[in-house]
Amino acid sequence: MYFINEKHRTQYNQTITHLPKHKRDPYHKSFFYLMSLLGYNENTVANLYDFDKYQILPENFPGYASSGENAVYRLAINLYTDRIGGDALGGFEKYTPVEIFSCVGDAWFNALIEAIKIRFERAE
Repeated sequence: MYFINEKHRTQYNQTITHLPKHKRDPYHKSFFYLMSLLGYNENTVANLYDFDKYQILPENFPGYASSGENAVYRLAINLYTDRIGGDALGGFEKYTPVEIFSCVGDAWFNALIEAIKIRFERAE
């Protein structure tokens, strides 16, 4: 699995272990992979994910994020819910591949591709 740095790897591994093994599916793995990319850890991600109900909380995603961070949030929502847009992070047009991938640098671009691989269980 590709990580942009050791902090990303560590935060992902720590966060994913908070889920019961039966919930460590590709939906959850890709979501927590992307949240770890943004610097969330097992404690801070609780505002964006309900560990009791096992669901994301898109209404809590920050509205003050940079365009690159919003792209990561949008992809995380899309990969987890199989839906696009119409929420606090923008309309449907904000969830297109062009909108998501055009505003991230190389390391994050590679990480977004990795999240897609995780979600669809594709390995190199």
